[in-house]
Amino acid sequence: DPESGLATAAAEQSWTLKDAMRTRTLWLLVAAASFYSISTGGIAFHMVAYFTDMAIQPALAAGALSVMALTGAFGSGLWGALAERFHPRTLGVATMLLAAAAVVLLTQVRVAPAAFVFAILFGLSARGGFVLMHVLLARYYGRRSFGAITSVLEPFHKGGLGVGALLAGLAFDISGSYQIVFLLFIANYLIAATLTYVAREPPSATPKQQRAASS
Repeated sequence: DPESGLATAAAEQSWTLKDAMRTRTLWLLVAAASFYSISTGGIAFHMVAYFTDMAIQPALAAGALSVMALTGAFGSGLWGALAERFHPRTLGVATMLLAAAAVVLLTQVRVAPAAFVFAILFGLSARGGFVLMHVLLARYYGRRSFGAITSVLEPFHKGGLGVGALLAGLAFDISGSYQIVFLLFIANYLIAATLTYVAREPPSATPKQQRAASS
């Protein structure tokens, strides 16, 4: 009811950016986002090239990319809705494990149907991870400084996308194959899942409230 909603809002812990940056949890999530985005950027930017290297027709390869984008848009809403029923940390770990499984499938893609199955799985997981990261930040640190706190995460997220694309390109130029770098991306997703899992909610009282209680 409205009264309980007001009570919940009043009780919500709202951290300042300075206090949030002193917590281990924030930096665990930043590290997780970095590993996650490196893999996502590398795969998204080179997916079509990889499929055509596997003798999949360019039109079908581009179609798989479109499917990935569409399922990603759907996945953002799906994971956001699920976060109202389940803890976003658990869901975040699930998206990262799903992404790792999707890349395992990617390494075995040789025909167009498998490419589309990968595109659906990867689209659902890749976009969902970033949505859930923001949901976690809001849940852990409140809404007052949400914009400032997420601004710490964003450079690592956006930068990781570019680093991943560059890394995959360099790996292909050196080895003539994406297989090795795809294994690295799988490992990145598993590391990101582990970091997210251990990123537990900070203490219920902010440092400012702790200081006030002890004075």
